[in-house]
Amino acid sequence: FTSEEANSIFGKVDTDGGGSVSLVEFEVWWIESQRQQSTRYSHAVELTLDALLINLKAMIALLEREELHSHVAFY
Repeated sequence: FTSEEANSIFGKVDTDGGGSVSLVEFEVWWIESQRQQSTRYSHAVELTLDALLINLKAMIALLEREELHSHVAFY
């Protein structure tokens, strides 16, 4: 992701506009994004804790690369 894309994703995840992402905000965003992917690409998605953790780790890595990790409440 580019910095612009990372900031766009952060803005979508930070639903309360508080400048940080809570675990609840991330979980709600993740479930909705998985459902949208499932619909868009006509395939089943795995809504399990393991899948959530894999995506959470990927999101944290993205935020670290873009130096936005200080805005993640559950970091």
